[in-house]
Amino acid sequence: MSGPVWQEFAGNMRIGALTGMIGGVILGLLFAAATLALNPILLGSSRDVVVLTLGLVLVYGVFCLALGLIGALGKTAIFARTGQHVSDTKTAAFVTGAVFFTICAVYGYSWCRWHRIGGLGPEGHAGTEQIPIVLTILAVAALLARLMTYAFYLLIVFFKKPERRQPGDLTKAFLVLAYMSVAFAIFLTVLRLTRPDSVPAVALKQEDIVETAPMRVLAIDGLGSTDLQRLSGRGLLDPLEGYLRGNAAEVAWPGHDIAPAIWTEVATGRPLEGHGISGYQAQVVRGLSRSFTVGPNQVGLFQLFQDVLPFFRLTRPVPLRSSMRGSKGLWNIATDAALTTAVTNWWVSWPAERVLGVVISDHTYLRLQVEAGNGLRSEGETYPGSLLAEVAGFADAENETVASAVETFETLGLPGDVLQSDVFYARAAMHVLGTVEPHLWMLHLPGPDVVRRLLLRDVHDPVERKRRLDVALDTYASTIFPILAPLGAELGVRTVWLSLPGTPLPGEDARQGRIVVSSPERTAPNSELPEVHLPDLAPTFLWLLGLPFSEDMPGSVRTDFADADTLGPPRSVVSYGGLKPPDEPFESSVTDPARLELLRSLGYID
Repeated sequence: MSGPVWQEFAGNMRIGALTGMIGGVILGLLFAAATLALNPILLGSSRDVVVLTLGLVLVYGVFCLALGLIGALGKTAIFARTGQHVSDTKTAAFVTGAVFFTICAVYGYSWCRWHRIGGLGPEGHAGTEQIPIVLTILAVAALLARLMTYAFYLLIVFFKKPERRQPGDLTKAFLVLAYMSVAFAIFLTVLRLTRPDSVPAVALKQEDIVETAPMRVLAIDGLGSTDLQRLSGRGLLDPLEGYLRGNAAEVAWPGHDIAPAIWTEVATGRPLEGHGISGYQAQVVRGLSRSFTVGPNQVGLFQLFQDVLPFFRLTRPVPLRSSMRGSKGLWNIATDAALTTAVTNWWVSWPAERVLGVVISDHTYLRLQVEAGNGLRSEGETYPGSLLAEVAGFADAENETVASAVETFETLGLPGDVLQSDVFYARAAMHVLGTVEPHLWMLHLPGPDVVRRLLLRDVHDPVERKRRLDVALDTYASTIFPILAPLGAELGVRTVWLSLPGTPLPGEDARQGRIVVSSPERTAPNSELPEVHLPDLAPTFLWLLGLPFSEDMPGSVRTDFADADTLGPPRSVVSYGGLKPPDEPFESSVTDPARLELLRSLGYID
């Protein structure tokens, strides 16, 4: 083929491809440098540095190449229609501006979400009320893109078209680039310094700890205050009557239904931007010598690794690990204070962490189902590892009551494992309560929320959905609560009932949870207290344990839940610090695929 249009097309495509590839290499190297600066652990392997850098160069090479070719086609279309030739300089400037505008807009939006600026938040995306901040982000991105485009335009003119040089052009271009480089370095420094694990932990002193009664925390997801009223009216809460006696309050709905984020905030006292658990799975970069994932606090890079690299099949999904949690949980803090602890089935508790006591992680039941039998060797499901074989029998123990309840669940179209797993964790938690006698005992049961999610996904008629929900919750309560009945009779301990409403169903108006805190003597009068908000829970729990709360927890201590004269005024420390990542991240060929498939079948992930 020949002719002026074809020649214009061939020349434009050549310039567009060259400009795009050069820009992609530069951006890939820039983002590789940012990733390595924020994650210096990768510098320990030259192979990992090369693999990561090549992957990012590939991604940004494709992105910039696409923009360069779009610019080339636009130039060709203008020439074919008007006969006017758009200069290569303007094409390169267009590609530079478009790339930089996109990056600045994504980074700016992510930064504002992460720092809750202008009504944005990490739990969701912008709505109509956030239009002003979104327009501001776009305006700033356009201004920065204009500056960068101007600098590159001057450089291109200086080197390619010397006849059009102006005095001072080169100085102006390098000044703009220098300003941008300094701003980028400051941005990386701020990200590095504001990471949760960058704050040094304060060692607890003996005078920081007040001797208190042991505490039992029973946490149930998916039971709102309305559900509890109905169950109470049917007498299904009677086995826990003693447990549900004390100072009580409604718990405000957190505003989203991302269960790992909610329950991690309960355990750490830190909001999503502090603990970093933003979903149900993480993306691990393929081809590296160690498992590596970017946390949400690494603004911009997180979106790149979580959303863009998977498109190019450069990452693989894995279940969340406890080491990905950016903040210490109550059990870690209790261990620092030399208090024994027993934690069962909390979200993001696998692999089980080393504590003064025991941990039964949220992978334990799944591991026992996937690989049942004698001689089980723990892959982080429990701490200590020997506990896995000790509790394995509770996964198989099924009496007539449980069998009948499972059958009821299946007639409702619900998997029997939804109930059986909570039965296992309830039995295992009661077992360690008797053997370990912990100062802090915590059990999390997600069954009611799973029921809600499955009915919302599978049953479209609201009347039938409500009927099935009521039957399922009745069956659940009549099966689980008798197992936990000894908790209500235990004297000399402080008990905490915490239930949150879980996944909202269409037509539900009341979205509050419920908290009830008893006194160790069980003699204090019951009181209905003002509503509690999620950030207040962990600081209050620490106060009840006789421990100071952390000043990086945004919530406050609710001293109306207990006798302040006995516990003393709330005390604080600057920070408990972040979790130290393991030297060798845990991998499980047994439960990783099964866990992802389970999350997918229950509607947590697509």
